Amino acid sequence: MEFIFNEDIDCGLEKNGRVYLTGNLKKPQDTKHISTTNYEMGISRYNSFKAEQAHTHRFNQEYNYILQGEAKVFIFEEDREYHFKKGDMFYISPGMSYMVKCLSGTEILFTKVPGGNDKELFNIENNKVWINWTKEW
Repeated sequence: MEFIFNEDIDCGLEKNGRVYLTGNLKKPQDTKHISTTNYEMGISRYNSFKAEQAHTHRFNQEYNYILQGEAKVFIFEEDREYHFKKGDMFYISPGMSYMVKCLSGTEILFTKVPGGNDKELFNIENNKVWINWTKEW
């Protein structure tokens, strides 16, 4: 049996804000993880308001469960914002372009299938509406 204790996870989150619990990690992390293929799981903790960079995943299906706090997700293909709170779950399909912003204190459990770093960032610097979206709740 493999395991990771809560104290180790919490320490990793305090230090880095994101911990991968499972996966075939290409980038090393201090927190122990369970090596898996075709599946990733992790937790993101936002100790202050933060907007993630706009991006898409080429082949990963991403599932997100809000453990605490609130997140807003903007889906570019739909030109629509979604608001999620503790206990809500959302799914991002491969090829879907999006941005996420989270209030301070938000924690999100995420899983990616099949796993692997397939994130493609894209630039929103020429669009004032999108830039403003990342700066305010």
